[in-house]
Amino acid sequence: MIFNEWTYALFLLLGVLGFACVPARLRTLWLALCGSAFYSFYGGLWLGVFVLEILVSRFYRPRGRIALLGVVQAVLILTVVKYGAFFGNTLGALLGPGVIPPVPPFALPLGLSFFIFEFIHYAADRYQGRAKPQSVIDYAAFILFFPTMVAGPIKRVQDFSESVGRAEVNADHLWAGLWRIGQGLFKKAVIADNLNIFLEYAFSPVTAEGARVWTLWFYMIIYAGRIYLDFSAYSD
Repeated sequence: MIFNEWTYALFLLLGVLGFACVPARLRTLWLALCGSAFYSFYGGLWLGVFVLEILVSRFYRPRGRIALLGVVQAVLILTVVKYGAFFGNTLGALLGPGVIPPVPPFALPLGLSFFIFEFIHYAADRYQGRAKPQSVIDYAAFILFFPTMVAGPIKRVQDFSESVGRAEVNADHLWAGLWRIGQGLFKKAVIADNLNIFLEYAFSPVTAEGARVWTLWFYMIIYAGRIYLDFSAYSD
């Protein structure tokens, strides 16, 4: 259910219709349920990480040790899951064969870095007193907001809560949203993906070996543009 697939378009339509139809007091609950369903599509077991974060966040206080623990917890999850195998195997190589058995890499959960940084943001802002305490449902809606779970952008709980509170579903907003989504689809499907086809040829060993320096620089600039368009498209 990636953003340029029909399954996501249908899911998004259901999400918007539900948000428009449910009473205002239930909108954050609806967003939390949508986010849970979206992430379960990829790996339901990782929802346990979100549940743990929600439970721990209930005890965050300004200048409180639990808030600091929340930051450490988030950093540890990111470090162990993303780099645990690398560190373990490097240590094993330094100590010699047989001392530490090979560590298989973790299956990386979708959008790991993005939601971990939002965990850190909330814990740090609660510690510094810059974020108000959120209810379980409101905080769940924030960290499980499915349009930003995969590729960001990383959002702040203060801005998110204010936006949800004043959100309206009307023709002008729907048109503005569709136009923004259309721009993103054009950047991704028409420009970025076609640049990727060109770059597969450009960075092939045969092409790169015979290329001049200025040509390689040209390829690198095109590559940077493709990366930018990819992330810009997902944000749209």
